[in-house]
Amino acid sequence: MARDHVAMSMPHNSPDPTLTMLRVLAGGGPQTAREVAERAGLEERYTREWLDRQADLGRVTYDPAAEIFLLTPKQEATLAREAGQTRDQQSALWH
Repeated sequence: MARDHVAMSMPHNSPDPTLTMLRVLAGGGPQTAREVAERAGLEERYTREWLDRQADLGRVTYDPAAEIFLLTPKQEATLAREAGQTRDQQSALWH
């Protein structure tokens, strides 16, 4: 449901907000939900909801002490595989 809200907050010609947030995480190291939202051009509330859900599923890592989200190399590789990317295409997907 949060993804639907995120999608509604973006212009119709924008790329998939999920992929945008994942690219921001992959390319930016540890970040707060606000930082991800700003870099992705999304609303912070919906970005935080989506990130919280992804952390609950183990798709992203959340550090509650620092209030930051990040993708480990293993998470990046897993998400790239799920997206149907080969190892050679993974770098292009995230960067």
